[in-house]
Amino acid sequence: MPWQRERERRGKRGTQRDGGRAPAPGPALRRRTPGRLRILFFAVLIGCALGIWALVRQRTTPPPPPPVSTIAMADSTLAADEAKDFEGVLRWARSMAAAEPSDPALVLVHGLALHNYSFVGSRHGRERSATRTSLDRIEMESRALALIDFAAAGMRSNESWAEAMTEAGQVYENLGLPLDALRYYTAVRERLPDYPPVLPRVVFIAKSLRDPLTIPSGPSPLTSPQARGTPAPG
Repeated sequence: MPWQRERERRGKRGTQRDGGRAPAPGPALRRRTPGRLRILFFAVLIGCALGIWALVRQRTTPPPPPPVSTIAMADSTLAADEAKDFEGVLRWARSMAAAEPSDPALVLVHGLALHNYSFVGSRHGRERSATRTSLDRIEMESRALALIDFAAAGMRSNESWAEAMTEAGQVYENLGLPLDALRYYTAVRERLPDYPPVLPRVVFIAKSLRDPLTIPSGPSPLTSPQARGTPAPG
């Protein structure tokens, strides 16, 4: 049949065509480009340089200084106090309190040093506050009283507590607040009636409230009109 012969002829042609076809190419191998090799080289080079720099710095950096003991700080505080260096006293007192914040005695020293620095000054012979404005001084004194109150609350014995309360009263006296000072002294008298330092302060405040002109104030003590030879008013 014609179509059978045509079919056979087409089949043979297709077989010959398929047999002569070249195989399909496989996947090409990826090759690293020069840019990637360059980046990899610089990354390794930078890593080595950082490692060498860290080793050199570790060898050349001096070791940290040993910590200063609180005993040495206390000695420095006393030396600064003898030299009337109130700024130095404050610096060492703050360092002691920071080294042992749970010690109320050191917190008390910090509060008193802060008050002295604010009240007297930072340099020897300076008879005015070290602060620039009265607002700075109020803030500093408030901080000092807060530290003293905190120290008093943490004292383990009645005597240590009474000492801190008495110091707080004297700070209030220095600030010209005798009634606030009397409140602290009265608290001490209620707990420890025989505590020696409190009674003279209570008597002093009572006299100053009764007759302020009989109480010394500043470098030149003031006297009453009778002591000056002038008649009392009335």
